[in-house]
Amino acid sequence: DFPRANVVRALFGESGAGAAADDETMVELTFTVDDMTGEELAFAHERLVAAGARDVVFAPVLMKKGRPGQLVIVLAAPAEKDAVVAAIFRHTSTLGLRETRCRRHVLARAIETVTLADGTVCRRKVATGAGVRRAKWEADDVAAVARKDNLSLGEAKTKIEEGANT
Repeated sequence: DFPRANVVRALFGESGAGAAADDETMVELTFTVDDMTGEELAFAHERLVAAGARDVVFAPVLMKKGRPGQLVIVLAAPAEKDAVVAAIFRHTSTLGLRETRCRRHVLARAIETVTLADGTVCRRKVATGAGVRRAKWEADDVAAVARKDNLSLGEAKTKIEEGANT
């Protein structure tokens, strides 16, 4: 006899069809710059992604003394934060940044492939969860069909859709 019950309760199950695929803790790193060219910003974007950033966004802002600048928002997993921070200081002109912990909710992602009658393989990116399903043709594949058949992007998408439905 114990004064309190000596038990453990465990629940086992699967997420429902309406659940998002992922819910994870992320680190948001923000900073501003007003002395970098577009080419320098594009290179910094490339290097931040290579360092492990999940997302890098630039937004125009008006800084002190009326100077135009860029607000840079970088999303990284906590395990990659140090590498991304090092890349920020190495590849941008910022002297400091802000860090905020946040949660990221994403849909489950998959790639479907369709082979057209002429043998061309086209990929469709599909995202599902939280009661939604979104699908979009891979832009590089649509462009390849457009170039190959001398079509507009819209005509190429129509051709791919028609080929996918046959």
